[in-house]
Amino acid sequence: MNQGGRRKRLFFSIILLSFVNFPFSTFIQVVSPNGGETLWLDSVYSIQWNDDIAENVKIELFKRGFHALIVGNTESDGEYSWNVSNLGTGNDFQIKVSSVILGSMNDLSDANFSIQSKKGTYINGSSVSGIWKKEFSPYYIQNDIIVPVGYSLTIEPGVKVIFLGAYNFDIEGYLLALGAESDSILFTQENAYKRWGGIWFKPSTDTLWSEICYARIEFAQNARSVIYHGAVSVDNRYVLIENCTIINNSIVFTEAEGSGIYGYVWDKLLIISKNSILNNSISNNPNYPGQPVRAYGGGLYCEAIENGRIDVVGNLIKGNSTTMGGGINSIGNVVIKNNAVLDNKWGGIIYRKSLHVVYNNQAEISSNMVQFNIGTGIGCEADNLSIKNNIVSYNQGWSGAGMNINSGGSLFIQNNIIIHNNALGGNGGGVVMSGGGGAFTGNVVTKNTSQSAGGGVYCIDRDGAWVISNNTIVYNEAVNGGGMVLFTQPTIINSIIYGNTASNSGAQIYYYEDSPSFFSNVFKANFYYCDIQGGLAGFGYFNNALYEGTFIENIDADPLFTDTASLDFSLTNTSPCVDRGYPAVTDSTLADLKIIPADLAGKPRIFNGRIDIGAYENDGTSAVITGGKPSRVSAARSFPNPFQDATMIEWTIAVAGSITLSIINPAGQVVVGFFRKDFLPGTYTELWDGRDRRGKRLPSGIYYYHIASGGQTVSGRLLLVQ
Repeated sequence: MNQGGRRKRLFFSIILLSFVNFPFSTFIQVVSPNGGETLWLDSVYSIQWNDDIAENVKIELFKRGFHALIVGNTESDGEYSWNVSNLGTGNDFQIKVSSVILGSMNDLSDANFSIQSKKGTYINGSSVSGIWKKEFSPYYIQNDIIVPVGYSLTIEPGVKVIFLGAYNFDIEGYLLALGAESDSILFTQENAYKRWGGIWFKPSTDTLWSEICYARIEFAQNARSVIYHGAVSVDNRYVLIENCTIINNSIVFTEAEGSGIYGYVWDKLLIISKNSILNNSISNNPNYPGQPVRAYGGGLYCEAIENGRIDVVGNLIKGNSTTMGGGINSIGNVVIKNNAVLDNKWGGIIYRKSLHVVYNNQAEISSNMVQFNIGTGIGCEADNLSIKNNIVSYNQGWSGAGMNINSGGSLFIQNNIIIHNNALGGNGGGVVMSGGGGAFTGNVVTKNTSQSAGGGVYCIDRDGAWVISNNTIVYNEAVNGGGMVLFTQPTIINSIIYGNTASNSGAQIYYYEDSPSFFSNVFKANFYYCDIQGGLAGFGYFNNALYEGTFIENIDADPLFTDTASLDFSLTNTSPCVDRGYPAVTDSTLADLKIIPADLAGKPRIFNGRIDIGAYENDGTSAVITGGKPSRVSAARSFPNPFQDATMIEWTIAVAGSITLSIINPAGQVVVGFFRKDFLPGTYTELWDGRDRRGKRLPSGIYYYHIASGGQTVSGRLLLVQ
């Protein structure tokens, strides 16, 4: 009887011990790898699981009819770094994590993964130099690497450089990564879970050039503890980045610059030319959810001070995002020219004033296609900058959707086409201008809208420093001031303000004052030799303001444009605006009045002894036209070419009209076509992403573009490389 009682007490103690050590709520759940991945031999992989047990765990590799021990006893902290050794290769593997005390408490990964051996070259040391050849490719990077001072690394066409973890590539010496048109270099990461740290050209006093040409740089995410820059960072080095695709790179941090390319120079030249810079981003660090993102340049961040210079020329910059300058954020002596800046979020091109000395500043924003950006097309807070010959269209933002300009003085905005932009809630569908003044001259501002005030132009000029000359501001819409909203006293010369509409007041011009402490309720803008629909009587005024400005020799007459339906706002020979501009304007006084010597079509600004009103000068060759007029197309090209993701096709037309663009395969079949109308004379671009009309990706090969207009056709060759 006593012996039986002892057995019962022992049994009860064992049960109690079980409850103490293994409560019913305990569990193990494998998180990664959990299906679809490929693990590579000799690489490091993080096995991850969730559990709520106190004891250690055992980890095994499983496959039908096979299992192998990875580690027999390790802490149950939810993660184990596994150097994938040769326990077996092939498909259909699973990971099993078990309690070392109660083996029945375990979990297998839900789905299968593969283990493969790699052919190529493994880079284990930190210093690299010499030549990386295609025959030994891929090159697998297993730690941080550096090209030391005094050494160089040459990477041949066709080489793949694959980073097996969050490793950095630093250049203290020189890098020559020289791919070919049909055999590019690839910099990438092993898989989606292991982004690498990017390429950093460290500061140097040497004058030799490094080059990255015909390369694809993808999936970098800054892994450094010191700098928070992008896939390629250049600190005061002579570097050429050309014909590259820089795509899907990111920075996750609260303060960062240039997810695609970061450049900062003070006595060197950085050239960024003919690249595709696509879908790069800067986003907030989830570890600091309460902090705002102060991030500049989703695609590019460029800052050139003192005697440095950065040229950004001929690039496709598309689909990038950050809080300021989704496409480009620039400071100082930066030339931004002939780029297609499309579909970026927040801001297409942003230019900011440097806090440092800039010598011989040649900065300009010129001849760019800035289209479909969110925030603003071109934003500027600077002085001594020229913004000219850009096409700014279909951008959206709260205020200043096409351009948002805060001038420090001596800012020149010349010969731009600003069309179809939309201010969603604030002011200035086409342009907002404020600050210390400058010249807004020779521009066409049309078809822009604002949900508040200033459909075309919204100008805040407290000191009379803005001169608005020889512009065509027509067919814009707003609640107040369909054409223009003006604060206080800018000077408007030789401009056409016609055909604009306002749902409340001031279809052409509206005077607005919302801060009586700064402004008297008096409108002092000066108008000389303009064509203003409705004249002075048609102005709209806020709070019954009084007009005390100068209003001299202005007319109210239909400008008789060549073809309004096709948005050709050149003047016919019988236009009342011909030879009706400011008579004091002569070849020698153009600069004094901040008027440039050529119009939008490149014609001399003065013909027949007197300047015309509006953005186009009539030279006597135009006629009164009752129908459409054929367009002559020329100077077509594409960039980048060859291309992998997308190419931009560019052409120039001399006369307004419609364009048909077709992509042809070698069999002569049209694989996709574009038809666009409403072209003004100028240079335009169209993006082709290598897909047919059904959205199907086309195979590698040679294709041709045909551009037809007015019975004329120009063609070019395209090389699509997958």
